[in-house]
Amino acid sequence: MATATNVTPAKRTVPAASTSRRRASVLEMALVYLILIIAVFFALFPVWFLFTASIRPGQTLFSTNLASALLPTETT
Repeated sequence: MATATNVTPAKRTVPAASTSRRRASVLEMALVYLILIIAVFFALFPVWFLFTASIRPGQTLFSTNLASALLPTETT
């Protein structure tokens, strides 16, 4: 017959994340969000340009003025 022995499992301690690691993690996430914001801007800019071009009068379509190209002052 086998004898039963009571073995208590060893307690493992998990070290807390260091402040520098947390700071690096926050900076990494901020960089990821910045890259995502820039990517969304580049993805949506053509849609914005097409929308504003569709409501501009005909002669302003060929204008070299950048301000009127991005934000039309007169709509049709």
